[in-house]
Amino acid sequence: MAVQNGYFLIADISGYTHYLSASELDHAEKILTTLLDLLIAHTRPPLIISRLAGDAVISYGLDATFVQPQTFLESIEDTYVSFRRQIELMVRNTTCTCTACRNIGELDLKFFIHHGTFGEQKLG
Repeated sequence: MAVQNGYFLIADISGYTHYLSASELDHAEKILTTLLDLLIAHTRPPLIISRLAGDAVISYGLDATFVQPQTFLESIEDTYVSFRRQIELMVRNTTCTCTACRNIGELDLKFFIHHGTFGEQKLG
């Protein structure tokens, strides 16, 4: 296992479990897929996607690849703003009255960030 210094980031959709358990799965799946696709698209270099875990995109970036820490924070802010805009568009553009579509606005996005030493392990 290679030990590295850098950033570890989890972008997690808030309210996902409650939303999914209280919604019609066919509509909820399409909505959540759209939101996860947005998170994946916003996870750009120098971040590297490690994996997806349900409603979260887990990524990391090595210190040597970050020119300025502020760029990292601006990237996170851009991701959040894009996520909120997507939510607003979905709410405004749906005429469906199912629970999944009615509750889109309850979803939000949170980030967990760690900077320090971590292990990088390649499998398979």
